[in-house]
Amino acid sequence: MRVIRSAYAVARLGVCRVDVAFASLRDCCCRFSDLFQPLPSPPPGFRILSASFCDKPSSRRNLYIPSLLRRFRYDAALYGFNSSGDEKILDFIGKFPRLYISGGYEFAGEDIPMSELFRPSPAVQKILDKLLARFGSYTVGFHVRTTDNRESMRLSPLGLFLEKGREELAQHPDATFFVATDSVAVKRAFVTTFPGRVVTLGGSLSRSERSGMIIAAADMFALSHADKVYGSWYSSFSEIAAELGGKRAEILKLR
Repeated sequence: MRVIRSAYAVARLGVCRVDVAFASLRDCCCRFSDLFQPLPSPPPGFRILSASFCDKPSSRRNLYIPSLLRRFRYDAALYGFNSSGDEKILDFIGKFPRLYISGGYEFAGEDIPMSELFRPSPAVQKILDKLLARFGSYTVGFHVRTTDNRESMRLSPLGLFLEKGREELAQHPDATFFVATDSVAVKRAFVTTFPGRVVTLGGSLSRSERSGMIIAAADMFALSHADKVYGSWYSSFSEIAAELGGKRAEILKLR
């Protein structure tokens, strides 16, 4: 989402055509339209397309052939590009008419609110409506990252979130807790600790399934509606969800 916002901002400058190659892979098995509505009022020359074989990330699975093909299609390729470097994106565009960028870092457009660009798809909105109907007058959102993120689990363990929940409950006796997590055990711990107060989604959150990605997107948009968001260290999910709601996430981390 951050890269798409950056591409949108570059296209809005009118200096070049910008295509976003959205790749459906095992780590994100879906299309853009599965999760989001079309971006409103896209600039001329801006498109979000399904990634061709040439534009997909190279890996052992595809024998690293895409990176080889890109040598013939593009004048230069930037991997993991970060605008905090010495050269900015416009410098590269000026040097290389055909430029390929791959990464997860933002390189432009940080001033564009996420909520102006990203709106849930009909499939996501259907789940979201059911979740929001269960929110109370004061709802605290928790994003507890586990499973495939060891750094997040190590520095943002479950105990920190449960303790923060107790603190919130002491200040707001009528609080409702929304829990977004990829762990059944974490959901169970919240339900056991705070009976009758927890809103959460069931179903598989597998990234290799379209249904899992839709549920994850519903989690993200639901978090954006919480009055306060507590997130996990080393996970952009918490931060983007909070930004969608015009707030900042408080990241819980061991000192």
